Amino acid sequence: LSAFRQAIVLPAKTIPQGITALINFIPEHDTDENIKSMVSALDTIRSGQVTFAVRDTTIDGMKVSAGDYMGLGKHTLLSVGDDIATVTTELVGALTDVDSELVTLYYGKDITEEDAKSCEEKIRERYPDMEVELQNGGQPVYYYIISVE
Repeated sequence: LSAFRQAIVLPAKTIPQGITALINFIPEHDTDENIKSMVSALDTIRSGQVTFAVRDTTIDGMKVSAGDYMGLGKHTLLSVGDDIATVTTELVGALTDVDSELVTLYYGKDITEEDAKSCEEKIRERYPDMEVELQNGGQPVYYYIISVE
């Protein structure tokens, strides 16, 4: 019996993509089947993060002041402002399309559960046809990590 195990690295670029790949792992399937289904699942996810600005600047044509909340998508700034729930809700809107069905909010260590539930409710009100899930991610730096499927 060998102490070595084969490791396969998937090309996930975000935490939500990694979680989706894990959900698509089926222990009864062989390695090639799992790789195929896990990698194809990566393309079904759009994700973003909400963090804060440390200095005044302009990004993607948007004026950002130190302390503002920023909603970041794939390689771009999608929302900015001084209200975290509004910035997060606008970011969700920028990440969704007509086929989107599920939004998952992973709230970070600097967000209280009460504030996260309030933000979740704001998103539910603005996007009533979407299912919204809230998870305590406990992550540093990002107030919210958002997954849209």
